Amino acid sequence: MATVSVLGSGIMATALAFPLTDNGHEVRLVGTHLDREIIDGIKETGVHPGLDLELPEGVRAYQLEEAEEAFDGAEIAMSGVNSFGVHWAGERLASLLKPGMMVIAVTKGMEADENGDLKILPDVLAEGCPRSYGRASPGRP
Repeated sequence: MATVSVLGSGIMATALAFPLTDNGHEVRLVGTHLDREIIDGIKETGVHPGLDLELPEGVRAYQLEEAEEAFDGAEIAMSGVNSFGVHWAGERLASLLKPGMMVIAVTKGMEADENGDLKILPDVLAEGCPRSYGRASPGRP
C-alpha cells in the first residue's frame, strides 16, 4: 500500500490516520510549529493527547524539523492544517513535494482575494506548489 505523509497533527489530520492504516497504508504525521507537544506526546506514549486515543501501529510521528525524512519516499502528501495555516502549508509543501506525488487536503473553507473573488482552500494551498508538479484542481487543466 501507500505511504501518506501528513503535514499537521491536529485532531482531524490524526483522525484520518485510523482509516488509512485500516486500509494498509503507512502514515507519517508531521507536526507544525504549533504541534510540538502533540508530537512529543505521541512519540512518548503512542497516544494523541487531543483524541486521547492510542494511534495504530502504522503511524509514526515527526517534528517539523524532521519533515524531509517524513516525506522521503511518500506517494501521497496530505495537508492537514486548519484554514488559517493553508498559506503556510503551501509554502512548506513546496519544498517537500516530489514529482508524481499526489497531494490531498482536508481543510474546508474558502478565501476571498483582494477583489472579493472566492477561492477554495485546495487552490490556495496549490498556489505555493511548483507548476511543474502538475498542479491542477478537479475539473481544471
